[in-house]
Amino acid sequence: MTLVDVRAELADQIRPLCRSEYDQLVELGVFEDEPIELIEGVLVRRSPEGTPHSWIIQELNRALVKGLPDHLRLRVGHPFAASGWSEPEPATSP
Repeated sequence: MTLVDVRAELADQIRPLCRSEYDQLVELGVFEDEPIELIEGVLVRRSPEGTPHSWIIQELNRALVKGLPDHLRLRVGHPFAASGWSEPEPATSP
């Protein structure tokens, strides 16, 4: 049985975590030293960032920052509050 099957089978018994609850747990240190992120109400383990990914992020950051007006900022390597149910976290190098 896959995770998709389990979610479909137990849909009425699964309680998703909202972003505000996730943020409170993070502040309490519940997930300290655990690479996770909140995606659609589910805690998901993050993969470590590899060299190709970090190189691409570095180059995109360099190119994008050059073209931004002074009043705009580019957030690189910070959580993103995508919705009330998702807060993707950037991968961190091992």
